[in-house]
Amino acid sequence: MAKQFFWSDQSGRGYTNTFALEQLPPDMLDEEDGDGVTLEAWAKDARAGEEFNCHANSFLCIDDTDDAVRYAYHSVQEYHTNLIASMNDEDFWNDLHDTLQRTNDFNDVRNELLIAIRSFGIIKYAVMSPDGFNFFRPDGEGSDLYESIEAATAAFKNEVLPRYKHQGYYSTAIRNRILLDELHEHCEIQEWVGGEGYNGETHDIDLSLIPNTNDDQQSNGAQAE
Repeated sequence: MAKQFFWSDQSGRGYTNTFALEQLPPDMLDEEDGDGVTLEAWAKDARAGEEFNCHANSFLCIDDTDDAVRYAYHSVQEYHTNLIASMNDEDFWNDLHDTLQRTNDFNDVRNELLIAIRSFGIIKYAVMSPDGFNFFRPDGEGSDLYESIEAATAAFKNEVLPRYKHQGYYSTAIRNRILLDELHEHCEIQEWVGGEGYNGETHDIDLSLIPNTNDDQQSNGAQAE
């Protein structure tokens, strides 16, 4: 299965179902949206959060990762769990705390360790969607992890937002629509240790870190008019 789509009937009968790409009903593949794009053409390039609407049917792409990538993704997560188990092990931090409790330096040492890890380039950054998946999958389409918060923020602004610009919103797996100018408030940047697993640290997406381009300024001016 390459992708997953949630279908809902718009004719008033209230039918719903979930289909993989190859399971989409053949009699619906030629249906067109308001821009004249067929369901078949849209589905091939659809990314999670994108919708297709025609007069009688609505489709939401709820997963755009194929089985092979999903297996590799989970394998990497399992590898990470084994690789840095000590850092995720509560006993590790408890033991360190017991060692340092006389000087009350536990938090300072922990922060110094994280700073050292970041300075060695071990920390990478993932841009996470409102549905909790990495916008950039390890499937050859761009980078899935970034070297800095600024680079991850730039990827969100320059790659994620344009992906949904035509649609005008991001649709979550439970069909909540999030306007693009609010999307960054529902996403986050996660720290991954060794580039292979989430370490529990998150950051808000601060678009002010990335200066506006001339195109941004022209677009904002056009909207103001």
